[in-house]
Amino acid sequence: MRVRPHTGRQLAAARVLAGITQEQLAERAGLHVNSIRYMERQPRITTGFSSERVAEALADKGVIFFTLPTCGIRLKPDGEEFRD
Repeated sequence: MRVRPHTGRQLAAARVLAGITQEQLAERAGLHVNSIRYMERQPRITTGFSSERVAEALADKGVIFFTLPTCGIRLKPDGEEFRD
């Protein structure tokens, strides 16, 4: 299981880092765009299913979420394998 986004700000930053719009992310994740907009406004994301779908869609663009030492994101360097 991938690390999911924990905050709306983390999700919004990840989407921008991946270079995609809310609409594009919604399509990739199989969600309605309003779900993405809702999650991005939340101080703490509690929608497990939706956030998992979003994490998978962004992982395909090379985005990795992490929680330690604090919540953040990064892009996977070329050639690096993903490790949970």
